[in-house]
Amino acid sequence: MLVAFRYFLYLSQRWMKQKAAGSWRLLALPAHCLFFFGWQQTNWLNSRKEAIIFQPSITVTSTPDKTGEELFVLHEGTKVRIVERFRDWIRVRIGDGNTGWVPEKVAKEI
Repeated sequence: MLVAFRYFLYLSQRWMKQKAAGSWRLLALPAHCLFFFGWQQTNWLNSRKEAIIFQPSITVTSTPDKTGEELFVLHEGTKVRIVERFRDWIRVRIGDGNTGWVPEKVAKEI
């Protein structure tokens, strides 16, 4: 793109300038698409929040309080994905797709 733009600036013949401008326009669209996809990928990677459970075992509940239905048990060292936060609780998703709520203090974000 830069080479085409440079030719556009320094060429004196009109038809050569038109070719350079056309080349620049033709290359600008893929460059913008690549920039957009790179930006989107960066946002996706930065939005992925994960944590490790640092308690010997914790019961995952269906609601963000201790009175919720017990869904399953997580053990120390389990890697989870943080889906949502509510007060001092986090909603986590494990590898098999199950989700539930645990107290925020039992997991450390990585």
